[in-house]
Amino acid sequence: MGIFKSLFGSNSKTPESEKNTEKVSDSKRGYVSAGGLYPDELAMLALAEKFKTEETNYPDYLRSKFFIGFPSSTLNSLLSRGFLRMSTPSEMLSTLKLSDLKKIASEHGLKVSGSKEELCGRISSSLDESEYADAVHVKYWKLTDKGYNELAANPYITYMTAKHLYSLENHGINIVTLNSIIHNLPKYSIRDIVWSEMNKARIIEYKQAIKERNFQQYANLLYTATLFLKEESKFRNALNSYFDYIFYRENFVAGANGIILGSSKSNLSIDFYVYAELMPYELDIISELTEKNGLDEKSLRELMNNNFSAQQDSGVFSNKQLIDFVISEMNGRKKDSQEICLDVEKNIRRILKKGHF
Repeated sequence: MGIFKSLFGSNSKTPESEKNTEKVSDSKRGYVSAGGLYPDELAMLALAEKFKTEETNYPDYLRSKFFIGFPSSTLNSLLSRGFLRMSTPSEMLSTLKLSDLKKIASEHGLKVSGSKEELCGRISSSLDESEYADAVHVKYWKLTDKGYNELAANPYITYMTAKHLYSLENHGINIVTLNSIIHNLPKYSIRDIVWSEMNKARIIEYKQAIKERNFQQYANLLYTATLFLKEESKFRNALNSYFDYIFYRENFVAGANGIILGSSKSNLSIDFYVYAELMPYELDIISELTEKNGLDEKSLRELMNNNFSAQQDSGVFSNKQLIDFVISEMNGRKKDSQEICLDVEKNIRRILKKGHF
């Protein structure tokens, strides 16, 4: 599990707790920020500008991912405390149709020619907001300076509400757990903390996978780690993490499916390739990381061999079979991939015959 050693310097090591006893804690909501906001309120603040002030139908992820039970109430509370304001008519001019903008301009003796952007500028610079406020029917939430400052003081919220290609919440890492850790370790960067939490999750989920003989969640974590490292531009580490994912995805996720099918249809072909085939998005990642690391096929094979040989487990593929399979998949040689899978089916038959699963 060496890939989960510190990647971001000495600060990744777990230090002594540095507790701030002045902050108020709620066991379910976490600690309040210096500005008096709980993590769910901070998340709502970070996401507020996506929503209209009259919104009534909020997405489910607000509750499931950020624990925001009552978005409207939370938004109005943030408004009353000065973290939010409502948009002004001039800020919403761009939401109007071109025909509506021309109508406003015409009614007030302004030129109606030009692009939508030009008309918005002409109207906002020539007229008082009160003269066209009635034409603007939509208002959105806007952050105040106080709101911006509050988010700047809590970067973990900005990180967790940003768009990523991976989900940390599926592995027990959410705004409340991070809030608690940051409360005790205020000097450590959010990404060091996230990496440390993924390390802990990897140990827990590996043990669970062994216990339940189900490696899907563990493989998902390895995939998440790859995307995290790629986002950090740590491409060599990302590639090694991805090889970990490939190893467990092929040997213990696809492999388990092959074993289950083989045990129920002992006299029929398992058609293992159905489970082992690498999807286009999986191939895109390995191709991108291979290019980022400047590797040719020989170097890629060597790196895979080093990674697979270091794994503590063995599965239905031999290391050579798995390397050949990945290379065949990358090069679109489906027939070669399928032939390798036929050989792996023989391994599965042997496993079933010996009763090792």
